[in-house]
Amino acid sequence: MRNNKLFICISSLFLSFTAFASDAVAAGADPEAQQTLFMKMIRAITFTSDGNIPDFFIFLGRHHPLILHLPVGLLAVIAFLEIFSWWRKVEIYDEAMYILCWIAAVTSVGAAGLGILLALPGGYNPELLSRHGWLGLAVAVAAILALYLKHHYRKDKIMAKRHRFRGAIFIACVLMGFAGHDGGSLTHGTEYLFEYAPDPLRQMTGRSKKTVKEKETKIKKLPYFEAKVLPIFEKHCVSCHGEEKMKGKLKLNNILGIMRRYDKIIAPGHAMDSELYALLVTEDTEEIMPPEGNSILTKEEKAIIHDWIDGGASFSDIELKPMAKPAPTEVKMEKVEVNSETVKAIVDLSKLSVEQRFVHEKILPFFEAKCTKCHGEKKDKGDLRLHTIEMIKASFEEEVIIPGNPEDSWLYDSLITDDEDSLMPPPKEKNPVTKEEIAMIKEWIKNGAKGLE
Repeated sequence: MRNNKLFICISSLFLSFTAFASDAVAAGADPEAQQTLFMKMIRAITFTSDGNIPDFFIFLGRHHPLILHLPVGLLAVIAFLEIFSWWRKVEIYDEAMYILCWIAAVTSVGAAGLGILLALPGGYNPELLSRHGWLGLAVAVAAILALYLKHHYRKDKIMAKRHRFRGAIFIACVLMGFAGHDGGSLTHGTEYLFEYAPDPLRQMTGRSKKTVKEKETKIKKLPYFEAKVLPIFEKHCVSCHGEEKMKGKLKLNNILGIMRRYDKIIAPGHAMDSELYALLVTEDTEEIMPPEGNSILTKEEKAIIHDWIDGGASFSDIELKPMAKPAPTEVKMEKVEVNSETVKAIVDLSKLSVEQRFVHEKILPFFEAKCTKCHGEKKDKGDLRLHTIEMIKASFEEEVIIPGNPEDSWLYDSLITDDEDSLMPPPKEKNPVTKEEIAMIKEWIKNGAKGLE
């Protein structure tokens, strides 16, 4: 009787947990809430709610791919043996099965724990990470439940208890399948598995048919970057620096993603001084990109990136045009202090449109006065910088500025919010924006945030 009550309690806990996970995943109307829910939970239980992740946690988390294959294989073997036992009506190595259940339960909990540590720094698709996390925890709970049921079946050999054990094992395997698929999507991208699948299978999974690319009658010349450089990034880099995963807060899957970190990783005209290229040719095995074990670049591919950076790292030139090297001249060097006023003087406002002049005369000075202390060249809090035209344009991708829609733009919302923790500039800076400045930003965004050409 006591065992039956305990079984009911554990089953109720398992069902409640999976229902909770299901609700968290199904709340598709608010993806941010899913991320907040899962990340808030794991940071609370690891005491890292302040965002400071100890290096040791990250070190442990990277062992997640190493251990997760143990419960995957063990649960599959246990399920297979149970099917064979049911089919042949025989008892197969009961003690060995019990030991396998113990190992499967322990390694499932270990894999879930290391997965939590791996997820702490972020950099993954929030919705996919949330679903994978809940499913991984559900697998661990199902494995523990199966161990409990196996333990009690061994005592009295009641078939009803064995059927419950079998049910728990098969539920664990089903959950494991979905969790494994999401884990693969986090690592390789959501289309990795079905990219080359037959059309009927793609349609069964809710995907469209593969598009047949028709040959263009007229050959269109692409810029050198899109024709030569971007395909190299897509082949070797975007699995870690793309839409699904963004290691080091770097995205190399499109121009806007690169622009966000452009002046930190690229020195136009100087390939060897550019972190982007230097990490491709370094002899340091700890720093080299891509990391050991991944697809490495050929000499030709490295040469293409080298020549592109040496040629000015332009995104629009059709042909590679190496930057002209100035002839050496003897000049008397004088110390010149360059400040924002000096930079402004370089821009010839008379040659700009009305919208461009407005940006240079009003918007840029506003950002410089109110924002660039935390979101500028020296500091990029929240991975946001607003000190140049290019950086402001790059912010469109993250919905910091949504042209034509100030109410949904994070920039405008942060200026008028009543939440002191979200208000920008922070109250502690004692540099509040005026009503006129708020009205100016709102009107500029409402009119399309023009003038950044």
